[in-house]
Amino acid sequence: MNTDDILVKAGIYADLTNTEKGILFTLLSLTRLLGYIPNPKEMERFGNINLQKLLQVEQKLKVHNVSISDLVKKEVKIKEHQDKKRAIWREQKKKSRLKSSPIVDRSAKRPPKCPIGKEVKKDSMDTPSLRKHNNLVKEHFSMLWDKYPKKIGKHHAIRHYNANIITKGDQLAIEQALDNYLAYLKKRETPYGMVKHGSSFFNQWRDWLDYSDIPDYITPSKED
Repeated sequence: MNTDDILVKAGIYADLTNTEKGILFTLLSLTRLLGYIPNPKEMERFGNINLQKLLQVEQKLKVHNVSISDLVKKEVKIKEHQDKKRAIWREQKKKSRLKSSPIVDRSAKRPPKCPIGKEVKKDSMDTPSLRKHNNLVKEHFSMLWDKYPKKIGKHHAIRHYNANIITKGDQLAIEQALDNYLAYLKKRETPYGMVKHGSSFFNQWRDWLDYSDIPDYITPSKED
């Protein structure tokens, strides 16, 4: 039970004026934001709380056997509980990303970026390049783009394609990643609004190389 439920159940709100309700609400919100019980100086500085009026609120709460101290302590516990759940959720999400993403050697040299259709000198490549086959490269990107359901951010998608798709193996890999992502959307019956923009997919396509290992997304549960 949160502090609002306590106040409503005890019928305290009915005995407070609007000003007193505002003071109490500000104090509880400030406590929730800081994560600890603010001292008088912090109440005045951050919440503009009149201490004399706060004492009046305290007197009214005592009639219902409720103290401001108990309320703010409960807010601190709620904040600590929420922070702990968020930390666990972030750690689980991080592990799921590491599990679904292939290990990439960041130390390997990468070829320079270039727009589709512009040749890159052979000497500047460490791997066999498709760039000299300009028409084939254009056709391959167009094939992928036509197949993608949410065609937003084409300019950035081209940039990501140029930076990552260098060899025939890369072309086959991104085709497989796209098929995996489309299968995922179909299986989950994902609404259009939740589909990645085209630019995002072409930037993150390696995350979808192994669809079978992608876990369900974890969403934090709501507070009781």
